[in-house]
Amino acid sequence: MMPTSRTIHGPTGSRPPTAARRGFGMVESVFSIVLVGGLLVAALNTVGASATAQQSVNDRSIADLLARDLMTEIMVLPYEDPDGNPVFGPEPAESTPTRAGFDDVDDYRAWNGSNGAKKKLGTLIPGYAAWIRMSNVEWVNAADLTTVSLTTTNIKRVTVTVVRADEPTNVVAKLVGIRTKGPPPPSNGPIILLVVGDVEALTPQEAARVALISSWGFTVNLIDASAKQTKIDAALVDVVAAYISEQVDPTQLGSKLRDAAVGVLNEQGELTDEIGFSSNRQYVTKRQIWINDNTHYITSTFPAAVITMTTSDQAVYTLKGFGTPDALYLGYTNTGGQFYYPSLAVLNTGDSLYPSGTAAARRVQLPWGGPGFDINALDANGLTIMQRAIEWAAELDQLPVAPTPQQTQ
Repeated sequence: MMPTSRTIHGPTGSRPPTAARRGFGMVESVFSIVLVGGLLVAALNTVGASATAQQSVNDRSIADLLARDLMTEIMVLPYEDPDGNPVFGPEPAESTPTRAGFDDVDDYRAWNGSNGAKKKLGTLIPGYAAWIRMSNVEWVNAADLTTVSLTTTNIKRVTVTVVRADEPTNVVAKLVGIRTKGPPPPSNGPIILLVVGDVEALTPQEAARVALISSWGFTVNLIDASAKQTKIDAALVDVVAAYISEQVDPTQLGSKLRDAAVGVLNEQGELTDEIGFSSNRQYVTKRQIWINDNTHYITSTFPAAVITMTTSDQAVYTLKGFGTPDALYLGYTNTGGQFYYPSLAVLNTGDSLYPSGTAAARRVQLPWGGPGFDINALDANGLTIMQRAIEWAAELDQLPVAPTPQQTQ
């Protein structure tokens, strides 16, 4: 007989007696209440903190948009009154509760827009009654854009501040812009081509570079890093040098200036290989540079010693990896301990480039640049390096007969 499958059951028969059931006692009940209460408080605190953080993020986004809106409104106006009125600030006829009469940049000096964020004609921007915008305009020095001047310098610093009406002392957003009277006409000075992120929307850092280079007697032309090679080549006509700002996107510019037949100065650390200096770089935070060669035009006014180049610690970089054997290293930066690596380097026309090719004109790798670098932090030494580097790259250098030693800083 074939076996048949079967279902396995437990033992049959009467059900065993059930043990007496015991309920929660007072101690367990109290403990449960305390535990649940604690968890509830923690959960509510987490939810509250998350809501607060989300509100803070939303506030910053709104405030940033309101600040940019007002800054754009200011920056599109003429540098000075179109009627030639010398008053710095709004003229008597323009001092109304609205900004309708403001027709130049400095009319926004010491302006306070109370009772909500409003359009220029005074109407409230829907949904932004809880916000207050303020602005101020000041003259600043060309050599140091953080220093206010009481007399005209042809450079105006615009500051826009945004706060919540219920917390007027808590600044949620602050935006700073630089407006210059304008560079001299091309006939008044050699032309420097400044490569920027967006010609139509200069950052304050890019505007500061325009102001500095213009103050040294150069005419500054602008071009986008994303411009096509043909447009960049056309822009190089009549230019004595091209200056690459740290602000540009290195992937947009790439090697478009590698073979330029004019001097090229580079701040962007990610372009050390495209310009032809080295295969790699290392970013550090420093304010000093060791001048190891002061026989060159760029460094001839400094001692062969460690000097400062910024007023505070800033993002700088050193050249690393493989490099061109023809580079002349004028300055080194300490990367920690006793290790120094080249950070200020130059190439002459005809020198070899990394990894191949030759320089069609002079090249300068400046020692500063990196995320967060502030051009306004350059001290007197840093400004001297920048100015003389531009002059050398543009072949406008004239070595002094007897360099004047400076005190080590």
